[in-house]
Amino acid sequence: MILTKYAPTTAKDIVGNANAVREITGWLARWSKGHTLLVHGPVGTGKTAAIRLIAKESGYETLEVHPDEKIP
Repeated sequence: MILTKYAPTTAKDIVGNANAVREITGWLARWSKGHTLLVHGPVGTGKTAAIRLIAKESGYETLEVHPDEKIP
């Protein structure tokens, strides 16, 4: 699929939202156990891609929770 083919592979590949990427990266650098990052915004703006890439590059795993899904 074209979206997969051209999806960013690193946080530096994310175009048009450098400030948000810096904010998320900074927050994660200061993260401590028990704190949660909630990201919201319009569909298709790269929220999930940014979080996944930043977490992966920082050595973290992510847990995605959607309103209509049950947490395992």
